[in-house]
Amino acid sequence: TENTENTENTENPEESENPENNPEELPEIITVNVTVVPATLTLMFLLGQSNMEGSTADNTGYHQEDSVLCKEGTVYSTYAPSLDYRFKNIAGLDYKKGEYCKDTNAAEYVAGSLTSQANMKGEKLKYRTDTLCDEDGGKSGLDAALAYEWNRLSGEKVWAVNAAEGGSQIKNWIPGAYNYKRSVAIGKLALQTYNAEIEAGHYKRGSILAFWNQGESNIYLPAEDYMDSFDKFRNGIKSELGIEYFGLISVLSNIGSQVSGSQLKMTGPRAAQYSMAASRNYPDVYMVANASESWFTEGGTYRYFASEYPSGYLDYPLRDNATIGKVPTKLSEVHNDLHYSQVAHNENGIQAARGMYRVVTGHTNAQYHDMNWKNYEGTNLGEYSLLTGDSGLAVPVATPCWSAKQHTIGASKGLSYNMRTCLISAKTKGTYELYEISDYGQYESGQIIKVSYSCAAPKLKYTQNTSNGIRISWEPMEGAVKYRVYWKTAGGSWKVFKDTTATSLIDTAVNYGTVYY
Repeated sequence: TENTENTENTENPEESENPENNPEELPEIITVNVTVVPATLTLMFLLGQSNMEGSTADNTGYHQEDSVLCKEGTVYSTYAPSLDYRFKNIAGLDYKKGEYCKDTNAAEYVAGSLTSQANMKGEKLKYRTDTLCDEDGGKSGLDAALAYEWNRLSGEKVWAVNAAEGGSQIKNWIPGAYNYKRSVAIGKLALQTYNAEIEAGHYKRGSILAFWNQGESNIYLPAEDYMDSFDKFRNGIKSELGIEYFGLISVLSNIGSQVSGSQLKMTGPRAAQYSMAASRNYPDVYMVANASESWFTEGGTYRYFASEYPSGYLDYPLRDNATIGKVPTKLSEVHNDLHYSQVAHNENGIQAARGMYRVVTGHTNAQYHDMNWKNYEGTNLGEYSLLTGDSGLAVPVATPCWSAKQHTIGASKGLSYNMRTCLISAKTKGTYELYEISDYGQYESGQIIKVSYSCAAPKLKYTQNTSNGIRISWEPMEGAVKYRVYWKTAGGSWKVFKDTTATSLIDTAVNYGTVYY
């Protein structure tokens, strides 16, 4: 508002208040000059598997009404269900059999304009673009929280396009595979609408971002293989959709109990994602949220939410019929399986927006930061011992996670560290260091690695068939730290049987009549 003037007529207020009493005397006209400036619109693609699509924990069920209520006109949403029944579970909408989004029918699920509620074919959208702003709407997953927090931080409007698919593997996201083709088809149509809205002067161009939450379906894939597939996905979709940054949201290991520290084991996907987040070879890839790694003990869950919401109440807007309000105090309120409750989805979305906002604005240098190396169990390495020729896992994990590229990782001469495999090794005996240098040039003492000689094979004393199995014995070797015993059958390959500090053992897992080496 530039200029506003209001001149009040005070000569005959009674007649002025009612023009019907004096038809020649009209109310004073107030002139308001308003300059309208198009808002910046940021486009976000949400990609990955079930937690990204919006699946929720079995013990809490689906509560779309518990998603963050976005302010009308600030957030637009597109959801392309990967299976028909997910329309009901995730968006609360009735569905027909076969009513889900594929690369061949993507136009049915993408809006022709952000406010018309018609799809690209001119038909009525089933999932409205204003769903996240609707008092009676909502969607399970992190979409609303992510968009809400981005709008709060930046003042920009947001269009969140969810093309994730529950259970999808990384091989299906490489160019030519189903999930890749599906997401690109949805993405290109969204870009068509996005560009048309900007050309019409409705909005100004903002960032084009991708958020990635995938990996639980690939727990046995080595880090390097996962990274190779992610490279193909990243390079392809970046070229086709113009993605500027990729924000990684920490995945779980999917090993053992879903509510224990085993979820923090460094499987190939987890190791690969943390390594890419720290590597300067991936300047557009950042870990933007790993808050979920606090939610695997009762104490960790309580401390996290108490720190974020000291008042004891959630501070973001919710619908009148929301079932939440107070912060979670128990692990079961957050999740009891691989998926999260809606309140935890909200938190993942908020943290991802905060992390990505720092990336986009260039504020990834944290005042207080740290870098630790994790072993396969997901715990800090401590002092690490290796034999010459052996390799060990060392995954770089920064706190806060989005500050990882603030650190340059190095290894002292003689120690080899491969950031694609996250493996360390050395050819000669010695004490080495895996270290970091901050962006300020500050050297920070890192991980101490002690490497011992790998001795020659010891002299065999005897082998013996016993009623319990095969007993083998060998001469002790001076300076040996441990002995590693291998075995194979005829025509088979060598496999590690056991590491031991003793000089004999019995293999009881043998079959009668089979020759073992």
